[in-house]
Amino acid sequence: MQRKGDKLTTHMPFLERVRLLHSSYCASVDNEDFAELVALFAPDAEIDYGPTLKAQGTKSIDRLFRALRSSCEATSHHTTNTTADPLSLLGMTYVMAWHKFADAPDLKVWGRYLDEFVTINDELRVSKRTLLVHGSTRPMPFNTLPRIMLM
Repeated sequence: MQRKGDKLTTHMPFLERVRLLHSSYCASVDNEDFAELVALFAPDAEIDYGPTLKAQGTKSIDRLFRALRSSCEATSHHTTNTTADPLSLLGMTYVMAWHKFADAPDLKVWGRYLDEFVTINDELRVSKRTLLVHGSTRPMPFNTLPRIMLM
């Protein structure tokens, strides 16, 4: 996790900046640190996790995550297999997330984030994030990964 005052600055290799951004994202969601979480996104950023799980702009993103986390007693997010291109400012990383609910079975989600990035004042931020879900332990209104049928 990023320490307060640290920046995902341009002197770091791009892939490392993306990995640190994802680590900060996971910790911020799990710790319910919404100020830190929103700071990882561009002011007009878009999030698309599914048909009913969309937000645009940091105020809307803040509301979305507060609502999502208020329904959970605890979460644990983990990212891996990150790829990122410094020329296109595009990245992809796999995610596994566990969600504990008081009045429902736990939810586990496996998927990937497709990200577009921008640099603002030498800090890397997400400008667009799309979640594609490979699978989950119960139905949820997520975007699902398109499947290719092989002949």
